[in-house]
Amino acid sequence: KVIKMAFWSVDLNLRNQQFDARLSGCTANTIILSQWVLTCCNVGDSRCILGTMDIKGHNLWKEWAFNGVHSFSEKERKEHWRCISLSKDHKPTVETEKHWIQQSGGRVIAVTDPSTGQQIGPHWVWLKDIDIPGLAMTWSFGDEIVRQIGVICDPEIWEIELEE
Repeated sequence: KVIKMAFWSVDLNLRNQQFDARLSGCTANTIILSQWVLTCCNVGDSRCILGTMDIKGHNLWKEWAFNGVHSFSEKERKEHWRCISLSKDHKPTVETEKHWIQQSGGRVIAVTDPSTGQQIGPHWVWLKDIDIPGLAMTWSFGDEIVRQIGVICDPEIWEIELEE
């Protein structure tokens, strides 16, 4: 509840600035670390990835644990590093996101080259009858004009329990 209120406060603060936030906004990815719990809060298409090194049970672990420093070779890094995605992008090409925008009265389409009829660029969020704003995400801060067609600033929140 507190995290959501903080994100709403950021959005409200953007609306009270001297610049025009009707057709501009931003994304955010926030990490909160408390003891052994990592909380990832995401709005938009910013990406958060956790890099971990799986060296427990190897000689590398003992050397790192006792000396605190180890220069890992390229081979060691490839064998022991892994990446874990902590967030997901809020894109209009995600079927549930697209459906939500369409149910709220918006459109999700890519720009078409008038000379070739070919799609160019990503799918964007548009108002029903006007080709604005052309937003390439479905959640954001600011971007006031698309609030009416389902774009939100509520953070999506994941909690991950960390291991030693």
